[in-house]
Amino acid sequence: MEIDGKTNVKERIKLYENKNFITYLYIFENGNRYKESKTKWTQKDFGNNILLTPEEQIEQHLDELAYRR
Repeated sequence: MEIDGKTNVKERIKLYENKNFITYLYIFENGNRYKESKTKWTQKDFGNNILLTPEEQIEQHLDELAYRR
């Protein structure tokens, strides 16, 4: 069976969960065990500030400050 992109997995057990991540225990058909933590982080800001150059970011920030006054 294939679970989370891992092949030959017999079972997946949730070991621990909090607000930031979940830890799973994967048990394979050959008897090996593997623990993995998966983050719950999701992107919330879909603005285009990441695509701007540093000069453009500064310019945009100064424009926002000027509009507040």
